Amino acid sequence: MIKADIATTDKALVEAFKQWLRKEREHTGVDQPYLRGKDQLKRSERTARLIGKQQLSKWARWRILGYWDINLWLEIQKKEKPTPDQWLKILFPDEATHPAPRFDELKAEAEWLLSEKALNQISAAAALDSEQ
Repeated sequence: MIKADIATTDKALVEAFKQWLRKEREHTGVDQPYLRGKDQLKRSERTARLIGKQQLSKWARWRILGYWDINLWLEIQKKEKPTPDQWLKILFPDEATHPAPRFDELKAEAEWLLSEKALNQISAAAALDSEQ
């Protein structure tokens, strides 16, 4: 919730709001404004801008969802986790046509995606999509 002292000048209120907005965007990881009217983006474009088209593409190429799915199943089953080389063979059996990233990069990206910043970006995108 935002509170404002309405006895303050418009200039001071606008400046304070801009500062708050800048900090809030940094905290949530949202760095693209939501455009309205003739500049309004399609739903998929808004989501892609909030999260980033490059990130979405990277997650798909790196098979992050597959990593999570297998990792979660192994944890539930209390099974031993594959070695980094085994992970890459599981996720990228077709490496000749889909080159695999380094495992440490893939794991770091998957872990980041569960971070507060990433989840805030996804939540912000979902909130915008639900507005229409």
